[in-house]
Amino acid sequence: VILNAEVTYTGHTSLEAEVQVIAENPITGERTHTNTAYLVYVALDDEGRPTTIPALVTETEEEKQRMVQAKKRQAYRISQK
Repeated sequence: VILNAEVTYTGHTSLEAEVQVIAENPITGERTHTNTAYLVYVALDDEGRPTTIPALVTETEEEKQRMVQAKKRQAYRISQK
């Protein structure tokens, strides 16, 4: 199993990472994308309270589009609380 992860969004205290999961046949080397997961982490200070994190710098159009999509996912998650 191969995991490729990339930060796609940062908020005030949280970040989202997109993780692509790839299965590789150890005999043939053939790789198959099995799924993509979005993981959300909250930065905590030494007392266990949420703490501010730096903003994600988006440079390419692809990175900017991923940030837009991630903001939509975040808004949806918040609306489900």
